[in-house]
Amino acid sequence: MGIDITRAGFEWALENAVLSAYDPNVHSSFDVWRSSLERAPVRVQWDPERDWRLGLVDGVRAIQIGLSGEAVERYVNEWITGMEDVTPIARRIAVDAKGEIVPDNLPHKLEKAYPMDASFEQKLSHTILPRSG
Repeated sequence: MGIDITRAGFEWALENAVLSAYDPNVHSSFDVWRSSLERAPVRVQWDPERDWRLGLVDGVRAIQIGLSGEAVERYVNEWITGMEDVTPIARRIAVDAKGEIVPDNLPHKLEKAYPMDASFEQKLSHTILPRSG
């Protein structure tokens, strides 16, 4: 199922998120991270991006977001603006994956970097954005 949510809701989730794993470059201590994780309604992890045939895409990370508590309530009751059954798209890609021709209309071609103003990006760089390098 493809689910559209409000930008305000998505940004609330990001602002209230904690990385799902301890990172000494982000957290002042393991105990501080653990305490934050226990209180946070949102967890984030960064996984390797995959192409349409599930191969790794070098240098690109995909965000995985887990919701609990207050975030679930907000998601269900406030943020959802639309839903779409994407089963036909998944089935088409599965058939195409068996062939030798790359389809023209792959879903990732519609993806764009999430636009953030500098202050929001700066704030998230101290909490959940992946470190470059």
